[in-house]
Amino acid sequence: MKKYKHIWLVIFLAPTYISGCSTCVFPDSNETIAPNWICSGRTEGIEHSAVGFAEKSAAGESFMKQLAASNARSALANKQSGNVNDVVRSNEQGATTRLTKEILINAKVIKTATSPTGRLYVLVGIVSENKK
Repeated sequence: MKKYKHIWLVIFLAPTYISGCSTCVFPDSNETIAPNWICSGRTEGIEHSAVGFAEKSAAGESFMKQLAASNARSALANKQSGNVNDVVRSNEQGATTRLTKEILINAKVIKTATSPTGRLYVLVGIVSENKK
C-alpha cells in the first residue's frame, strides 16, 4: 500500500495543479471561481464576443442586464471597428459606421453570471445566421 501512496497523490493533485493554472475568478471577488468566458471573453461556437458588466443596482436585474449588455456591445464594437479600420483604411467613415451599427444590432446576450458581490457579467456575441 505504501508504494501506491505516491500514485494517489499524483492522481489527486495533478488535476488541482493543472486547473489551478487556468482558474478564472470573478474580477471583483478574487476568491470565487467564475465561468471561463468571464476571463477569456469567448465561448465555444461564437467567433466574435465581448464581456460587459454592471454593478448591483436597486433598479433591478433587468436594468443591470441592459447596462452590462450595452457595456459589452461597446467593447465588441470597439474591437471590431479596429478590425474594420484595418480593412477600410480610406476616408469612408460611412462604411465604418454602418458596419459598427450592424455589429451592435446583431450582438446578442449569450451568457450571464452574477458574482458574490452582486455584479452582473454578460457575454455578448454575434451569432452567425447559420447557427441560429
